Amino acid sequence: MEKEIDVKEYLGLLRRRWRIVLVLFLVTVAAATAVTLLQPSAYEARVRLVERSYTLLLTDRLQSLDEKAGQPGKMYPLYAKSGAVEGRVIERLESILSPVEKVPGALRRRVRLVTRDDPAIFDIVVTASSPDKAVQIANAWAAEYVAWIKESSQGLGAEVELTSQQLSDAEQRLAAAEEALDGFKRDTGIAVVGGKYDSDPYPRFGARGKELEQKVLLLASHRVAQDNLSLLIQSAEEIKRTGGKVSDLPLELLSVEAIANRGHLSIEQIAEQGEDIDAVIALLKAEEEIISNVTEALSAEVTDLQAELISLDGQLTLLERDEEDALEIYRAVQNKLEELRIRQATVGILGEATTSQRPTGLGRTQTIGVGILFGLFIGVGGAFLLDYLPGPEAKKRGG
Repeated sequence: MEKEIDVKEYLGLLRRRWRIVLVLFLVTVAAATAVTLLQPSAYEARVRLVERSYTLLLTDRLQSLDEKAGQPGKMYPLYAKSGAVEGRVIERLESILSPVEKVPGALRRRVRLVTRDDPAIFDIVVTASSPDKAVQIANAWAAEYVAWIKESSQGLGAEVELTSQQLSDAEQRLAAAEEALDGFKRDTGIAVVGGKYDSDPYPRFGARGKELEQKVLLLASHRVAQDNLSLLIQSAEEIKRTGGKVSDLPLELLSVEAIANRGHLSIEQIAEQGEDIDAVIALLKAEEEIISNVTEALSAEVTDLQAELISLDGQLTLLERDEEDALEIYRAVQNKLEELRIRQATVGILGEATTSQRPTGLGRTQTIGVGILFGLFIGVGGAFLLDYLPGPEAKKRGG
């Protein structure tokens, strides 16, 4: 019952607002009809072509540098809709083109490329105001593209041969740079961690870097030991002047790694001297002299090793730069050769352009039919909208 009441209410609304429904319907249909009649028909024509491109010689190096190496490059995605081809077509069809169509870029907007399952085959599709014009433009576009390709590829043989020799030379230079870098790494033990040099400079130099790291740590330990011994000697001499006891000395300073590892002086040995402060001072000074000599020797070794690694680092940087430059040159020559190979493409027309006598998209009848349906929607929707908007009648109904 509720649905019947709702339907009756809607029908009553349409009876009350039939004039609005009719006006909106007629306006919408008239607009759709006007647009349909004023808009010119468009027809498509397509011509099928085949392009065979040269394939770069696939080498191990090209394959390692680029996974796409050796694959044939296609010229038509770059040049089939180029301004050069458009200019030739305009010159060829000047008599049938309008002034607007002769503006650079205008004709290109009516041309599109459609690729096939076979990447060597593609279609040139042209849209024009008449079937005959679409066919003429499509055939002219295909013919001029083929002619332009032939003209562009003339005289490229010598340049391709020269560039191929340049690529061979660049490859030899790159191989030599790589060998020099690899040999240097082998000879010096330089290690690469995770594909990149470690942020810590020592692991970069392998065994020599580890040696430097260990000597730096050892040097630091001996310097601490030397400082501790100096402090103990000063304390012992102060005790001697003031008449203090040996037990007042901060003997825990003897537990540092450098002194403990030597094993020539310990807290027990100091204790064995009793209160003979002179004997204690003699032991401390003897140990300090030895530690001082070792520290001085370690400092010299660290300085020499650091200088050596700095020199190695400079040589490594130069070798890496040589390899990068050689690789950059190799890639540039490779790209140039690939471009020349693509320009040697051969293009053929598989069939003349064909077109349908029916325009593209919806026909006029279909467009007007859509306009009628849309008009009904606008009319009924407008009636419901006006009925539910607050107005004099709505206020009366509300009252």
